[in-house]
Amino acid sequence: MAKYAQAFKITGVANDTAEDAGIKSSEAEVKHLEKIVLNVTGHAGNLIEVWFEREKFYQVYDYSLDTAEASGTDIYKSTRKLNEIEIDREIPMGKTISVAIKCGATNKDVYGSYVYRLVG
Repeated sequence: MAKYAQAFKITGVANDTAEDAGIKSSEAEVKHLEKIVLNVTGHAGNLIEVWFEREKFYQVYDYSLDTAEASGTDIYKSTRKLNEIEIDREIPMGKTISVAIKCGATNKDVYGSYVYRLVG
């Protein structure tokens, strides 16, 4: 079965939560979300959250994720941390799964992709 990817970027806001538009099923395209691929622009103790409508069902600190931020040399901070979150969840018609970043005083951004397949 064919797999698809929908890219997203979330610009973090200091002391606030920023959420992307998410991935939504429609009558024409019911989607099964297999995983979310994530990368953050740096580590600051911010929380990355995954939401099904208004229900938060996954949360992880940015320290657990890969970042493209340099460490002060030309070596990057990490390349072996978590960068995929397995979801394996069908999205009912008209419903949305989205990613958010809850920033403290230091905002960072999130880049990622929803990896999904069409069902039915």
